[in-house]
Amino acid sequence: IAIAASRRQIQRTSTLVKEGTLVVQNSPTMVIFPLVIYVGQLLLAVFCAVVVAFLWTNPGASYASIMEHTTSVMEAVNATDTSFLADVDEKQLLYWETGLVGFGFLWTYLFFVAIETTVISGCVVYYYFIDQDTAGRRDERYADNQTDFIVVSMFWQVLKCNLGTMAFGSLLLALVETVRIFLEYVSEQTKATQQQNALLALVLKCCKCFLFCFEKSIKFATTYAYTYVIMENRSFCSACFSSYRLLANYAQQILINRIVQVVLYWVQTLSVPLISALLGYRVMLDEDEDISIGSASTWDYVGPLMPAGAIFVLAFIMARTFAHVYEQVITALTVCVLNDITHYDPPYITKRMYNAFELEPPWGEREASTATRGTLKEDAPA
Repeated sequence: IAIAASRRQIQRTSTLVKEGTLVVQNSPTMVIFPLVIYVGQLLLAVFCAVVVAFLWTNPGASYASIMEHTTSVMEAVNATDTSFLADVDEKQLLYWETGLVGFGFLWTYLFFVAIETTVISGCVVYYYFIDQDTAGRRDERYADNQTDFIVVSMFWQVLKCNLGTMAFGSLLLALVETVRIFLEYVSEQTKATQQQNALLALVLKCCKCFLFCFEKSIKFATTYAYTYVIMENRSFCSACFSSYRLLANYAQQILINRIVQVVLYWVQTLSVPLISALLGYRVMLDEDEDISIGSASTWDYVGPLMPAGAIFVLAFIMARTFAHVYEQVITALTVCVLNDITHYDPPYITKRMYNAFELEPPWGEREASTATRGTLKEDAPA
């Protein structure tokens, strides 16, 4: 019954998925861009690990000399009170410094993720509104924005105009994640007390449940919000407000899209590595002379499992990268379509999606085919 009731939404989702393949075809390098982000995140992890290692392996005498130097510097600048430095516990300060490095790692990691998401969304926005070869209609305002290096252009756009928004959005997520980690630490340290106090245990579980749901909601909304950021150059809070309004107005369509996205993600992530590993293993067996003449040992069958496993890992990384890109492409495309048909008259939407969303008037009678400029509906003359 639910599937029958959602027939129109399923048809629209199917059209969005098909359109998403054209978006990837129009900007194929967006599939490689997340690998660049992964390298940045790996270098970040190595850097933070080295910093923490230096903090915890610093000799006590050296640490004490640094504290003495800090005291002398503060006295040299006429600081009124330096007595608090004598009360600083070296071990406790190391814990705080390690926590600071950990928070910096988490914030910067999410910052890279925000840039990746926004750049992919920007490629979709370019495909839908700006590219004169793929947009539903040409717009003279975008004549100077045509490019063959879409990913590079969108990346430069983010660096030039939206870097502060990325930093603020990732900071909010990092703060929520930090509170969750701290709450888990408190829960672990108060296990004995919770066994004696059922109310405390209940409060902690409710807080953890609330933070879990809040974190998932924020992450889900930001995937839509970053599309508004690159599409309309909005601030993070304004983009989140538009995203929540979009989710409220088109809840059923968003739900169907999300279900299809999850299914596609796992089908792509699991099927491609498995097929690649099995084919690689089969090829290695076929190339083995001992197996072909029937004198193979157990090792001849076990040995190829190691390179087949390497094939699986590499294929999994590539499949997961593509699945993540494709998932964000469908999300950003959904935002573009729904924002287009809500705010623009005539819309930029292509014929196949125009028919899938059953817009009126029929495609052949709409004015979009001859329009040269986009006009906001609220600004259009009556």
